[in-house]
Amino acid sequence: MVTSAALGAATSETIHAQAMPPAYNIAEITIKDQDGYNKEYLPLITKATTDGGGRFIVRRGKTISYGGGAPAPRVVVVQFENLVKLQALYNSALYRDAIAVGDKYAAQRIFGVEGVSPQTALAKPFQDDCNNGSAALLDQVRLRSGLLRARRGPKTDLDRRHDACHCCGPCQLMGAL
Repeated sequence: MVTSAALGAATSETIHAQAMPPAYNIAEITIKDQDGYNKEYLPLITKATTDGGGRFIVRRGKTISYGGGAPAPRVVVVQFENLVKLQALYNSALYRDAIAVGDKYAAQRIFGVEGVSPQTALAKPFQDDCNNGSAALLDQVRLRSGLLRARRGPKTDLDRRHDACHCCGPCQLMGAL
C-alpha cells in the first residue's frame, strides 16, 4: 500500500513537471568595457547560469531588427526546464553577484519568458495551418497528420478535434490515415 502511494506521488510529480513549459532568460547587452566584461563577468555569469540548469541557445550572433527599435548589440538567450528553475537562478546569490559585476562593464536588459508547453506546441499548429492554405503549411499538416495517426491505438482528444475540423481538405487527412 505504501509502495503504491509513493509510486502514485512520483508519477503525479513527473506528469506535473512534464506539463510545465520551458522558460527562457533573454538578455540584451551593450558592453562598455570589453576587456573587463570578458575577464571578470563572463566566467561568473556562465557558471551561475549553467549551475542553475541553463542551456545557452543564443550567444553573441548577428541581430537584425524587423520592426521597432534596434536590438542591443549582443543578445543572449538561455533555456531552462521551466519558469521555476529560471526564477531560482534569479534568486541565487551566485547570479546576483555575477550581475553586480556585469553591471560595471555593460548595460543589460534582462528578462524571463515562459515558452510554449509541449502539449500546446502539438495542438495549436493545426488550427493555425487550417486557416492558411499555403503549400508549405499544407505539407506540414500532412506530415503532422501522418505522424499523429501513425501511432496506433485509441484516438486522442487532439485527433477528435482535428477530425471535426472541416475548414480545408488537409484536415480530412486525419481520418484517412
